[in-house]
Amino acid sequence: MTPPVTLRAFTLQDADVVASWALDPAFVALAGWSCRTAAEHREHQRRLVSRSARFPGWERLAATTPGLGVVGYLDLAAGPDATEVGYAVGPSARWGRGLGSAVLAAGVVEAGRRGLPALLALVSPAHARSRGVLRACGFTRVHAGADTETWRLGLGTKPVDESGPTLRR
Repeated sequence: MTPPVTLRAFTLQDADVVASWALDPAFVALAGWSCRTAAEHREHQRRLVSRSARFPGWERLAATTPGLGVVGYLDLAAGPDATEVGYAVGPSARWGRGLGSAVLAAGVVEAGRRGLPALLALVSPAHARSRGVLRACGFTRVHAGADTETWRLGLGTKPVDESGPTLRR
């Protein structure tokens, strides 16, 4: 059973946790991170925390679970017609346990609370797990390019049920 995921503001301590994922070659390869040291990733993540207030419409949230702490993050970037959503779960030893779906589902609930009309996600056609997570959370593919697919979830104008969306399996 997948533990519940809670989203909260991303902190400097969270930046250190996420930066440690740079030591995981499987995570780095799939996430498309450049080959930097953990120290360079820590500095990058810390800059994201300190700059988030200066990037209107962009926010990173830490995804946490009881007993495990930070298991991932969720990014929201406001656009004119929809908000782009991105997420990650790390390290790779945590993959395949439903955490990606739980992180994204928590993001859908948060988007509903904020009254956002729609979410967009971009994914590589080669990233089968991420496409599965998007499908499980109700997203549909609206564009298939050679390098990137675009997936969309309309949230409508009704608030999202606080219990979260029903995940399709």
